[in-house]
Amino acid sequence: MSYSIKATSTSNRNAKVLIKESEIQFGITPETNNSLPSPAELFLASFSACILKNVECF
Repeated sequence: MSYSIKATSTSNRNAKVLIKESEIQFGITPETNNSLPSPAELFLASFSACILKNVECF
């Protein structure tokens, strides 16, 4: 298995992660706190996705 992602940020704006054909924007400034997910929320979403995928296997 191999994984490849690309993460970029724009100073004082926001950031994004490119995974396969998906682009996920996330907030890195106080102005984006209410509209975009934070890195911690992305981490928790990723963990949740792993759990759900594992449950589906059984």
